[in-house]
Amino acid sequence: MTIHVYNDNGEVVSQGSGWFITERVVVSTRHTFWKEDMQAAAYCKVTTNGPIAQQYLVKSVLVDDRSYDVVLLEVLPVVPVSELDGDDNQLVLEVNAYLPEEGEDVFVISSPLGLPGVISTGTFSTLRYVIILKCIF
Repeated sequence: MTIHVYNDNGEVVSQGSGWFITERVVVSTRHTFWKEDMQAAAYCKVTTNGPIAQQYLVKSVLVDDRSYDVVLLEVLPVVPVSELDGDDNQLVLEVNAYLPEEGEDVFVISSPLGLPGVISTGTFSTLRYVIILKCIF
């Protein structure tokens, strides 16, 4: 999928990618939506890259985690799914309950620079733990 972020003038100010974890929840990177030099987002649109492209509007931000650069977005279809032909219009990816093992093949589907459906492959090398220190004032 491709996610476009628009300003009040209807201009694209940022774009990214993500995936569905339920029929109405999308995972994406936080930096797609919040950048220091970016104007405030007026609205966001999600477009799927499958055989039947669907568009969704972002209704709300369910989770906004700056430390892990992740957001969970609640989305609503522009055209109700019931009005589309067939029921295989959306792919929901399940989140694994286990961590990948060293040497395991990994695949990334993204939309770099707006080019939809780019698939990259690699090998998982190691898990790096990051210690996050938070100061409370």
